[in-house]
Amino acid sequence: MSEFFTAIGDKQRAFIEKQPVFFVATAADGARINLSPKGMDSFRVLGANLVGYLDVGGSGNETQAHLAADGRITIMFCAFDQPPLILRLYGKGRAILPQDNEWEIAARMFHILPGTRQIFLVTVESLQESCGWGVPVMKLEKERETLSKYHAQNETPERLARISTRTQSIDGLPQRVQDRFVPREAAKVNVDPDWVPAVLNYWLNEVGPNGWFDSSEEEDARCLHLFRALWDAQRDNPAVDFLTDADTALAAIILFDQFPRNMFRGRPEAFATDSLARDIASGALDRGFDEEFVEAARPFYYMPFMHSEALADQERSVALFSRPGFERNLTFARAHYDIIARFGRFPHRNEVLGRETLPEEEEAVAEGAHW
Repeated sequence: MSEFFTAIGDKQRAFIEKQPVFFVATAADGARINLSPKGMDSFRVLGANLVGYLDVGGSGNETQAHLAADGRITIMFCAFDQPPLILRLYGKGRAILPQDNEWEIAARMFHILPGTRQIFLVTVESLQESCGWGVPVMKLEKERETLSKYHAQNETPERLARISTRTQSIDGLPQRVQDRFVPREAAKVNVDPDWVPAVLNYWLNEVGPNGWFDSSEEEDARCLHLFRALWDAQRDNPAVDFLTDADTALAAIILFDQFPRNMFRGRPEAFATDSLARDIASGALDRGFDEEFVEAARPFYYMPFMHSEALADQERSVALFSRPGFERNLTFARAHYDIIARFGRFPHRNEVLGRETLPEEEEAVAEGAHW
């Protein structure tokens, strides 16, 4: 029923990166056991035996006090969908605060959130998998935004002064407090100047035709690990920034149109940069960039139109894929067009995007309308 491991493998990494929530348990001699749920895309696998999570200010700081006194920590992930699984990480942890010398290095691996107060690094000593058969099947509706909105409005000197008084846990254990708020703009990931060839090589060569439309959980997790930070860093830039040349345009289209479908499969973020990808694709076609690539890579210039829920984009998709050499793509383009012409949207996205599904849309999904 259960099995132990000494390091995080690829399948376990993929499982961890798919979960929207995890649980953290700590204890110290003479103190109450603390158990906390966490979310907000704050957890990162940093190595086979190293993980970390970004911690946002809340009602208490027991985890930090316990780790300073004892060091032991258990982190649990459990699947609320299929297949069932519970994964526990056992290890020793420590807190890194914004004023610590290690902060700048540790923070590079995380998306800094409003209210960020520390990062916990955990050395994983062992892992345990168990069946999870008793865990109910549930679906994520959405992330709560209340805490982020609260902190975004309250990063003030007055609040920092109040925080400075919270130097003990509920059981009187000493705990450290942050002496500053983390500037979120300053914490943005520095974009690697070689990101364009990295994206193109990964997608066109490493993943290649066999993996473009038949991805695995392991490949989804690998894509997330390699390119999530780049996606975060680039997603707010205007389309024109990516239209300097054909390579940059194609890499950006792949980053914003293809990668999210792998990185965020089954989540709203999968479609969050579709409009940016479409704008880049439109500008790239105006400049004739698609003609600079071999036929096998050229469809990625056109797919943002196929993924759009605008009928005009679908018409453009069908026209583009009607060119000689794209007969297989044309079959899918017409199928996408038919769905948008019929419903004005892709019904299979309704649940993920929190939209009500009409009876006729349910029927279409049951018949195989999976776009």
